[in-house]
Amino acid sequence: PKFLDKIIQKNIDMPRLDYNKLNVAFVNALLEVQKIYSLDLSETIYNYNSLKIDIFKNIREIILFLNNILFTIRKNYGINISDYILLMLIKEKNIELYNEIKNNPFMFLTTDKHYMAEYSYVDSSREVEKIKKYLESLFSKPENKKYENIIKKMFPSIDYISRGYSGFETHNKELNNKKSIASGKYFSTYFLSNFNENEFLKASLIVDAVVVKPDSCEVDESVITGESDSIKKEKIG
Repeated sequence: PKFLDKIIQKNIDMPRLDYNKLNVAFVNALLEVQKIYSLDLSETIYNYNSLKIDIFKNIREIILFLNNILFTIRKNYGINISDYILLMLIKEKNIELYNEIKNNPFMFLTTDKHYMAEYSYVDSSREVEKIKKYLESLFSKPENKKYENIIKKMFPSIDYISRGYSGFETHNKELNNKKSIASGKYFSTYFLSNFNENEFLKASLIVDAVVVKPDSCEVDESVITGESDSIKKEKIG
């Protein structure tokens, strides 16, 4: 019947859930992934909560995003999981900004720039001034401004330069120990995508069982403030 066709074909606009509830759903999903695969996602969860990210519009977007990252975070690719997930959030929502980071490593790296083949040393004061102007232009665009705090979390030098500082060498050892994207030693690794598709598919099939259903997204204040059990253990340790 024609009236049934109209009902079936009609697009239904789902109301957007409160971003706090969506963030809780995402964090709860990460906690489940952490438990199932014996991963340490405490840094990811803490960073995600502290940044108060407002990116997801609905549960479906969370499921699709987890499908995209689940296989990679289960494997040891020599990268920092928190940095990788934040980078993938940018890629998912702002591919132009993602490519900007990928194609301009010297504007973002905090340490070990000499590991990049194209690097040539320049006077540090001139380099900092060049980066500062570049960042002002980059974040003057509203579509990029939204991700400024995420990028500052991933690349400490961006935060320091934006606040008028130029000395951030003390971060070198810390960033290398955690295999941070902000280190020239590991930057390129974050942009590799030679994953086994069959394994990726197997990993993605279980996501529905991990993600919290939208009608059960109770706002847990301990999760929003970064005081969940896993975070508390991290702080104690």
